[in-house]
Amino acid sequence: MNEQEEWSAIHVPDILPPSEDWIFKSLLTHKDTPEILTDLLTSILGVTVKTAEVRNNEPAKMSDFEMQERFDVNCTIEDGTQIEIEMQSHRMENDTKENSPAAFIKRCLLYTTDLHSSQKSKSLTYSELVASYQIVFVNYTVFQGDGDFFRHGTVRDDKNREITKDFNLIFVELSKLGEVMKKSVEDMTPVEMWSMFFRCADNPERYSGVLREIETKKGAIKVAEALLKDMSRSQDERFRYRAKVKARNDEFNRMETSRRVGHREGKIEGIQEGIKEEKYVTARKLLFKKMTIEDIMDITDLPRSEIESIYL
Repeated sequence: MNEQEEWSAIHVPDILPPSEDWIFKSLLTHKDTPEILTDLLTSILGVTVKTAEVRNNEPAKMSDFEMQERFDVNCTIEDGTQIEIEMQSHRMENDTKENSPAAFIKRCLLYTTDLHSSQKSKSLTYSELVASYQIVFVNYTVFQGDGDFFRHGTVRDDKNREITKDFNLIFVELSKLGEVMKKSVEDMTPVEMWSMFFRCADNPERYSGVLREIETKKGAIKVAEALLKDMSRSQDERFRYRAKVKARNDEFNRMETSRRVGHREGKIEGIQEGIKEEKYVTARKLLFKKMTIEDIMDITDLPRSEIESIYL
């Protein structure tokens, strides 16, 4: 199959899935619909959030040897609390059933500690440090063995006594909404309504009745659905979706090929190098198609500096 045939074979749904990380980010950060972000935060935190300021999603690296992190949505609310919201739509590279959730949890811990420690640059005293939250929506199962889709962790001691509320990890597993789907909308919590939207909005044939009821109960979700439909009609956004899926497929195929070759030779060397080179190839093609650097960053997960270097 040639490249044109591969592109044509990628199905683009009529409604783009909000569980894709870049669509999720676009919904939460759209300048004309701030109520989507504030209502989602209110639903998750259990306190009324009136304003949320979106910040740079690339925290500064402490040295050239560190990996560049990219947050999906990095914001602060009116009391100064720092919040990073992320949608993990697919398993991480090399994240298998055997090591999950270990690698994923370690990544979340790294992001949360870096978010919290970024306050050092503000020259604050310790007493002035604010709370930090990382809220992670996951479109697959991370924590095996229970059906709880919402989990909030703070720092606790060996007797489960809370030490501080200033360091928070919240996980919302969209794969565990089976029991929620059995509820009437009247009995759903705000978090459950938002989770249903992110899980089901791209499947209106099956869930249109439930989604209409949810929109009636929660106006911000109605706004989010209208914005999602506008995005889904955009040819640029549909091209972006196809490019993201193709890049992910290419990456998966290269990893599988590298694993097979590596096992035959008794080694797995070169897998990551091959994956990165494939990302560069994709970035070059998208630059040629005049796609913006921000979009290419979302599709390839390459940092801005490396994409800009392709110009040289």
